[in-house]
Amino acid sequence: MEESLEVKGFRMETNVKQVRSCLSEIEFLSCNANINDDIVAGLADICKSIKKLELFINDDNYGIIRLIEAQQNLFNLDLKMHQGKTYTKVLASQ
Repeated sequence: MEESLEVKGFRMETNVKQVRSCLSEIEFLSCNANINDDIVAGLADICKSIKKLELFINDDNYGIIRLIEAQQNLFNLDLKMHQGKTYTKVLASQ
């Protein structure tokens, strides 16, 4: 059973231990890539077990690359562009 959690906004520095505990083992993340670079950097440091990543991209956000590269078991990357185009890449396991 897949569970979901919607977070509209939070301060990463407020409860670092609790954030790490909640996010360290997530396997699916869907988010708008138009978020603060500090949040993306925090996610890249905490989240290492994402298997499926879905990003809604409106503007350039180079922190997203760091988040993608930090994943150890990523096998599905779904990029949804603001023009309504969808790009999906399934990564071969190595």
